[in-house]
Amino acid sequence: MSIPTGGRDNEMGFEEIAACRFNTEQILNMARKRGLKCCKNNFWVAIRNPVYCGKIHIPKYRDEESIFVQGKHESIISSTLFYQVQEILDGRRKKQRTKMVVDTKLPLRVFLVCPRCGRVLTGSASKGKYKHYHYYHCITSCGCRFPAERANQLFSKELRKFVPQSPFRDIFRPALEYYFEAQTKSTNDERKSLLSQIDAYTELIREARKCLFQNKITDQDYYESKEEYEQSIAKLEDRLREVPKKNYNIEGILEKGMKNLSQLDSLYEYGGIETQQQIISSIYPEKTRIYW
Repeated sequence: MSIPTGGRDNEMGFEEIAACRFNTEQILNMARKRGLKCCKNNFWVAIRNPVYCGKIHIPKYRDEESIFVQGKHESIISSTLFYQVQEILDGRRKKQRTKMVVDTKLPLRVFLVCPRCGRVLTGSASKGKYKHYHYYHCITSCGCRFPAERANQLFSKELRKFVPQSPFRDIFRPALEYYFEAQTKSTNDERKSLLSQIDAYTELIREARKCLFQNKITDQDYYESKEEYEQSIAKLEDRLREVPKKNYNIEGILEKGMKNLSQLDSLYEYGGIETQQQIISSIYPEKTRIYW
């Protein structure tokens, strides 16, 4: 079975919907600019079509209810992404606001706290005679304002303190191993939880079948319940396939972690704005108060 026309553009559509940056009509216009020839109605039908995640719909036949089964064709998106998009379209997940584009001259924007009034500092550029000058500043009347270039230099200097020196690397290694084990435990717990939920729904189907045989429920009640439980099981199984099994090369990961940690200042200095903000937020999960 082949993917419907415009499959790759619709793949982009799924990713954009999941990111919650634009509404559906804006995403369709973006896809059209990429060459997609599709009306609004057909695009809406397409992003509801499970064929993109490798499933096909089996219509109702006699006493058997309609179901979705795994097809033989290659999927172009994950089942997790497909169901995530369906939840957004169904209004079961709150859409996020459009993400703010961050100025590369202001990597510390929204991470700093005003030392005068305690509010989060924003940032902007002021036009000088020959060039633009960037500042971190408060949005209140307290008048707090810092040159961004100087603040960025001070932060880079502070960041170098986190780079472990050679004698201390043996101390950092057990710490990294401990936190790595803690993270993998979370993954294993998630697998166990999903398997437990699948077992619970399977047991509900058995109980419903037993009630049907005992004439405690009608055929319609049974098939409606069975369809609902099977759909829930299918979603859980798709999520389970997305959860990685514990099969890690702990030594390789630790070596990479130690290497990144030893080059933390360089990664920050030469990395893009996303890398810089990942480093900032990983070290300072709370807003950072700067004193001058």
